[in-house]
Amino acid sequence: MAWETGIYSCGHDGREQFYGKRKEREYAVKKHFERLCPECWKAERDKKAADDAEKNKAAALPPLVGSDKQIPWAESIRAKVTGKEDFIFALQNTSAKWWIDHRDNLEGISDYAIFMERMKYTDELVKKQVLPIPEKPLSLDGMSKFEMVNFINDYIDKNRTDKVVLEKSNPVPF
Repeated sequence: MAWETGIYSCGHDGREQFYGKRKEREYAVKKHFERLCPECWKAERDKKAADDAEKNKAAALPPLVGSDKQIPWAESIRAKVTGKEDFIFALQNTSAKWWIDHRDNLEGISDYAIFMERMKYTDELVKKQVLPIPEKPLSLDGMSKFEMVNFINDYIDKNRTDKVVLEKSNPVPF
């Protein structure tokens, strides 16, 4: 173990402790000081989070709800899909925790995935005889995925026989 000093890529001096054999430490020191110093890295991360929050605000997305640490992190995740056509429905989710939990599966939260999950849920309700079988097939032709999900949500809310009201903030059970 040894303390090493060096100059970060941002120009600041630093002193860090490294472990291992000398050759491994030399490589680790070289790689470590090629990055930004911890203060500059945090400042860059905070600036990016603020830019992402502005991007989401400019897109008229609802503000996120969560802790002070969760919100900037979730804003950066949500900014990755802001403006993409397949994520209109998912972008309305205001839970910072939900965005963080789904960060590794952004394709899984696309409107199509939500629509398919909602259709499975509708089928389960019909099988449990909580939702009546439609007299004629539901026509979803010509609707966008966002309109389809809203149509299915409205159909379920109007026709449930057990009178359970779904939350409007997050109508899809995940």
